Amino acid sequence: MKNTNHCVLHGRLGKDPEVRFRNSGGASVLFSLCTNDDYHNGTEWVEVKEWHDCVVVGSAAEQYAEKYQQGDEVIVQGRIKPRIYEKNGQKVKVVEIYVSTMELIAKRAKPTGNDQQRGGASEGRKAEQRKQYHAGNGRQEATPVVGSSDDDYGGKNF
Repeated sequence: MKNTNHCVLHGRLGKDPEVRFRNSGGASVLFSLCTNDDYHNGTEWVEVKEWHDCVVVGSAAEQYAEKYQQGDEVIVQGRIKPRIYEKNGQKVKVVEIYVSTMELIAKRAKPTGNDQQRGGASEGRKAEQRKQYHAGNGRQEATPVVGSSDDDYGGKNF
């Protein structure tokens, strides 16, 4: 029986995608994705945030860097891939998500004067975005990564 390495993550970009050039000369894009979950600890709801290092390689890499920005809400599909590199003589293992498709759910809202004073989008706007997402409104078709490969993208940690 064939084993499967496939993951789907729904979250927001933690920073603007960063373009790097691999040893082979091709481009790759690196970005962090924040997912969150919550649980009830018996007295209150607690939100837990997880950060995922994501990599896009292939011909779509530079297009992704132009299309997406920090704060965008996306659904990422890909596979989990560990990578080992040396830092100060020590081996370091990182786990990355190699993206095969990425779907934009919502662009980051540009804060208005009132939102800036509160530190971001209003709860009403967030609730509306969740409602639209679950209803399937405003979703864009997933963008597949074309011509992706597994070769090294420069060996730098991000």
